[in-house]
Amino acid sequence: MSSEEQDKTEQPTPFKLEEARRKGEVPKSPDLGGVLVMGAFAVAIVVMGTAIATTVARATQSTWQLAGAGPVLDAQLARWMGEAVQPVLQALLPALFAMVVVGIAAAVLQTGFVFATEPLKPDFNRMNPSNAIKRLFSIRTLWDLGKLTVKLGGLGVLLALFLFQAQRWSATFAGVESRQVPELLGDVFLWASLATLLLMLLLALMDLAFARWEYTRKLRMSRRELKDEHKRREGDPEVRAKQKRSMRELMQKLAAVARVKDADIVITNPTHYAVALRYRPSRMRAPEVVAKGRGFLSARIRAAAGKHRVRIERHPALARALYAEVGLRGSVPEALYAELAPIYRRLMQEPGSRILE
Repeated sequence: MSSEEQDKTEQPTPFKLEEARRKGEVPKSPDLGGVLVMGAFAVAIVVMGTAIATTVARATQSTWQLAGAGPVLDAQLARWMGEAVQPVLQALLPALFAMVVVGIAAAVLQTGFVFATEPLKPDFNRMNPSNAIKRLFSIRTLWDLGKLTVKLGGLGVLLALFLFQAQRWSATFAGVESRQVPELLGDVFLWASLATLLLMLLLALMDLAFARWEYTRKLRMSRRELKDEHKRREGDPEVRAKQKRSMRELMQKLAAVARVKDADIVITNPTHYAVALRYRPSRMRAPEVVAKGRGFLSARIRAAAGKHRVRIERHPALARALYAEVGLRGSVPEALYAELAPIYRRLMQEPGSRILE
């Protein structure tokens, strides 16, 4: 076992299992589907065996009669053969249909509905000789070899039992009337089918269990892979922290809209930016920003200012500078005093100004 495989000690996550499923990688046993199809065929033969045997007998009888007449190989002979074989195909059609349905159902029961185009793409790694050698000496190859050995051994035992019973069945057939022979043959077929199917079903269930174990083992992950997947799904921690900061700032700006009613003036761009200012000389060193925003937040601030009768003035350059340089509840820097002083001088001179309170 390589060091890389030794590091993979963690069970695959649901995300990795789903990712593998989208690629068409699912645990399944072809043997189980084959056994169920064989079982469907056996049941169909038992249920419709009489009708099928009768149809085949009639077709055989017609063929023998035609053979005695020395037919000529022409279009009429081909048409006649088609008419003779058609009833046989119709009789076998339900059995064939049942086999197809059971085959599809067996695949769906094992893996569910899976549609993936990934297996159709060329995989040049399979052509790598080293990979071929690894597959040759893999656990799957050893399992298949052991399964084949057990299968051949089991079928050999069943064949021996069948040959042991054949002498008794021959004596039974010799002592009954000809019309009872089909029923006895049906019993023999049923016994042989049940014994074979039970053996094959047991091996198929073991193969399915092995396939699921091997599938989980193949998808095992190292701790580093778990961390990488977590980052890939949840995002890089730094990115998530930045997103949280942005969301927190947005919520603060939305909450600040409620403080627009206490502002002295709203400086706008006129539509892209809006900054609400408040200044009380007796308690503040410089005007502070009580709310600011751009885009839809700018519209919210202007709407709140209109509702509470707060003056709105258009100063594009000043609005952009205040928005970029001053945070919420932050004081206006000295560099902007020259542009802001004339505005506040006019506000202070207005009758009933709250600024000097």
